[in-house]
Amino acid sequence: MKRTRRLTALAAALVTAAGGALLAGAAPAAAAPDPGSQFRNAGNGLCMSTADDPANSFQGTATFAPCDAGDPRQRWRLQLAAQPAWQIVSVSSGQCVSDVAGWGLAWLGTCDAHDVNQWWHFTEAGSGQVFWVSHDDGKLLSTPYRQGTSYVTVRKDLPDPKDARYKWSLLR
Repeated sequence: MKRTRRLTALAAALVTAAGGALLAGAAPAAAAPDPGSQFRNAGNGLCMSTADDPANSFQGTATFAPCDAGDPRQRWRLQLAAQPAWQIVSVSSGQCVSDVAGWGLAWLGTCDAHDVNQWWHFTEAGSGQVFWVSHDDGKLLSTPYRQGTSYVTVRKDLPDPKDARYKWSLLR
């Protein structure tokens, strides 16, 4: 009887110890990578993308395309820059949106946390929308200058500083 109780206690202890070891040794579930957000412009209803557009004279810029939640070229993440600013990073290419002075275009380039051309901050635009402002020169992400192109631009020339073409929503 004593022997049976001891064996039962030993078996219970082994099961408990093994269960604890399994629990203790179990790796935590890995967090899924951030899928990023779409940047939808209020002025034209289109989303920022890394897709090339043959209608544009210059390639290597952010472009506009009809919003498609399944298109990874329309997914963007924010990461902190070297200053209190954000970098806007493409999920598909890993490139950052850059405001290269004099061009007026949102170029895509290798991310560099120390590059002032890649530093952005946002201000409230109302209704859950924001203005994306370049630290370099205070210009804002916006729509193309000319019809027939799909460039995302960096500008500050519209008569109304609250123009919908400067406003962006982040969609999950």
